[in-house]
Amino acid sequence: MRLSRFLLEDRRTGYDEPRSKTISLMDAVDYVLKNCSKSLHGSTIHRDITVGWKDEARFTDPAKGKPRVSRNTTNHYTLIIDNSPKWKRYPKRSKSIICTTRGKAFYVFPEDKSRIGVCPSYDFWPSFTGSGIWDMDGFNMALMELAQSSLGIKSWDDSIGKIRSVFSMIDEAKIDDHEGFMAKLNRGNDAWGPFYGDSGNEFLFQYTRERDTKLDPYIENLLDPNKNGFKIKFAGSKIMGEKEVWTEGKSILVNHRSMEPFMNEISRRI
Repeated sequence: MRLSRFLLEDRRTGYDEPRSKTISLMDAVDYVLKNCSKSLHGSTIHRDITVGWKDEARFTDPAKGKPRVSRNTTNHYTLIIDNSPKWKRYPKRSKSIICTTRGKAFYVFPEDKSRIGVCPSYDFWPSFTGSGIWDMDGFNMALMELAQSSLGIKSWDDSIGKIRSVFSMIDEAKIDDHEGFMAKLNRGNDAWGPFYGDSGNEFLFQYTRERDTKLDPYIENLLDPNKNGFKIKFAGSKIMGEKEVWTEGKSILVNHRSMEPFMNEISRRI
């Protein structure tokens, strides 16, 4: 199928999941030369995929379809970040493809002017050490324990409205026995150690002890991208080191096994 035909059919059908389709290598060359030429000169970014991993090339529009949810954890931090004023310059992670600057499976060529969020680390989860959060799965689990221990609420990560409502209820909950509450929250699980105690990290410890701020802005400050070393780049930019990156721009994905004929055809046409 020619890419132009695919895009036309996409508009007619509504383009729900999946957010990418198989295309020919020549269609990939056509699209990159017309729309993604800056990506040919910047740092390479890569993506592993499970669907279509044998394809020569794929087209993806990550902003379409159902929002992406966090994998292998709850969806709390994704919803908070996507709806935070501090992150408004960044691509929404729920509407992006998640990539890396080191990899092999597929090379990713975002459209020119596409925004690229760059983590300070090789992965998003350990990228908030500037706020004393060593693991974002643990951050999500700690929020869940906080709500369950203080309110008895177990599931509340389906919308940003629900999250903010639970934050407000937690603010109103009275905690008289702080040390007892933290002991209950910890439940003897070493996984909570990085958030408070001897390490000096203060995520839940400071909030539950002092209660001198509302939880919503408290969390917003902890997840501040500037405080934690995140960067905004654009298609064609140089990105130093091994970093997780993400973009909501339409992109061409080229299988590493097809890169040689792909680049040969690019060079022939330039």
